[in-house]
Amino acid sequence: QARALVKDAKKELEKWELLTDSGQDHGPQSLWTHMTGLLREESYFGYLDLAYHAKALISQLRRDIEAQKKELFDRLHGLSHRADGFLEYLRGYRFRGFIGSVYRDLIAVRKRIAEAREMAASEIPQRFKQARELPETLSDRLDDIAQKLSKLDTVQLAAEFLTQFLKKSVILAFGAVIVAVVLFPVTIHYANLILPKFRITPIHDLWRYQEWILVVGGICAAGLSFVSTIQGLIKERSRKH
Repeated sequence: QARALVKDAKKELEKWELLTDSGQDHGPQSLWTHMTGLLREESYFGYLDLAYHAKALISQLRRDIEAQKKELFDRLHGLSHRADGFLEYLRGYRFRGFIGSVYRDLIAVRKRIAEAREMAASEIPQRFKQARELPETLSDRLDDIAQKLSKLDTVQLAAEFLTQFLKKSVILAFGAVIVAVVLFPVTIHYANLILPKFRITPIHDLWRYQEWILVVGGICAAGLSFVSTIQGLIKERSRKH
């Protein structure tokens, strides 16, 4: 029974050495060396210890393999989650013509992550080792994509600001024009009917006052539009995040 367990332990040790980075952990090899010494003794108590150590080694190796696989899957899951977040951002991007190359890069990375998962689940040592080397490469590619998305976000933010600013400026400036061209002359017309009763000279040079209304109204429209647009974008961004 001890010899059978030793054979099983040897198979697990060979599998462990092929699948994992065994160079960083010398514990299993040391235990295996101790077991081979017990095997050469061919004593009754030596065989009892050998069976015990073989079971312990098999259990330790399997736990280590599963732990390293879990760690690899966790890293790939994190990369997949990050890529999905980038993809969700691109789906809501307003200027579709700007995202073509970034979108293709992101789809390629997500496909590579899926392939890495299949490789990580494989019992073929070479494929598992290749899968262990992929997370760092994929993380670097996602970092590059993140930089491109940051630039795209800046473009979108600038376009949103310009669009909203111009829209609000036009509306407020139009209001100033209405006041200067329509409301002010009407008000002055009726005021001129009353002013002589109070011995005040009627106002005839309207254009000079209208110019001031247009200038001040334009400046106020630009200022209010700027502040309102900034506040609106800040609120919109805070809701998204």
